[in-house]
Amino acid sequence: MAYTPLRTDFKDDILDPSNYKRKYKQVVNNDGTFSLQDETTYQQVGSDYGAKEVNEEREAINNVYANKLVTLDEIDLVTEEGFFVDALAVKELNSNLANIKADLIKANNSLNVIGTEYWSGVKNNYSYSKKETWVNNVSTVTIPAGTYIFTLKATPCAKGQSYDAFIMGIAGINSTRTQNTFYMNFGNGFYPVLTSTCIEKVPAGTYGIAFWSSQPRNVNGIELRAIRIK
Repeated sequence: MAYTPLRTDFKDDILDPSNYKRKYKQVVNNDGTFSLQDETTYQQVGSDYGAKEVNEEREAINNVYANKLVTLDEIDLVTEEGFFVDALAVKELNSNLANIKADLIKANNSLNVIGTEYWSGVKNNYSYSKKETWVNNVSTVTIPAGTYIFTLKATPCAKGQSYDAFIMGIAGINSTRTQNTFYMNFGNGFYPVLTSTCIEKVPAGTYGIAFWSSQPRNVNGIELRAIRIK
């Protein structure tokens, strides 16, 4: 349906400063009657606004209702622009989307089987600012109950010191098996890739990488993977 925009360039009359009111002159007509002739001086002459413009506006309003789509089947048949969708059709669409989402959640839950991998994504430029302090949940995964192979990875900036320790563990698991200490005997500014792996049986929940460091440092390549094995 072709759409013709309504005018939006209407202007008001603006009187010239020489007038403080409109001025009219009484004119005698040939039949003895009188008419009023506008003698006002204008800086700007306003737009005409009459039955033509009113009819155009009302026709446009009527078309909104006449051409609205009230069912999803009608929406599916549309091949051109200019149609409006009724609120009830939108409500039906939202309801359908909610049902689809629920079905997808059920399907996803059914796929939580052996071999399913959960990944936190990669986080870079993490600033570990307070030395000798644990920080938790730097990067996280949310998983159902089961037994998992957890793989922790980080690339911290070495400080070139004799005692340059960096510990990784998993927040949310009360087990020292998830912790691994690395002594980074590298030159200052070097970024070694550190990897730690453990197997843990856990309840459903959110788990994250935890750090402890002997020095403040920048950390790149932070990620946590959990592969279900049971």
